[in-house]
Amino acid sequence: MRGFSLIEVSITVAILGVAAALAVPSLLPIIHRAQLDGGTETAANLMARARAEAMYSKRCVRVRVVSNALEVDRLNSFDCENPGTAPLIDTGAGTWINIERVLPESPSVTFALTDDPADTPGELRIRPNGRSYSVDGAVAGDYTNDDALFTVTHALEPAGGNHRQILYNGNGLVCALRRGISLAGPDYNCP
Repeated sequence: MRGFSLIEVSITVAILGVAAALAVPSLLPIIHRAQLDGGTETAANLMARARAEAMYSKRCVRVRVVSNALEVDRLNSFDCENPGTAPLIDTGAGTWINIERVLPESPSVTFALTDDPADTPGELRIRPNGRSYSVDGAVAGDYTNDDALFTVTHALEPAGGNHRQILYNGNGLVCALRRGISLAGPDYNCP
């Protein structure tokens, strides 16, 4: 029985080490893209769950970005128009009750609300019928629908493909941008 000598094993390990060192840099963009796609899918799923929660609970729900986490809060009253003055359902809780908080899986991935309905700055507010909430300031009491646009960015991905966008349509449709940054219809993946 003849085994491998120490020199043969050392040469084999050195060759494998060089091959691995050459392969890792070419795999990093694939890993970054997967992290970015995962963050986009997480954010889109969270918005769909927030919409379902609003419709199930018959209360307004909001989605916000707080310290790079997506937070979903349910209104503690049935009055979406005057949340601060309406009677609370649970008197032991505040106006908004946090029901879910999601952090990106990678520290290089960030969430941002880049375009929000004008009357709810910094948040996407979803009405009990699943539509996004806004108040048209021109005519008191006239409620219109607005779109919200979330951006998911990967800091280490090259500038051309380092972000994805998610559109929450005013009618409650959640669409993830598949490529580029165009808002044209064919670029969005809407169920």
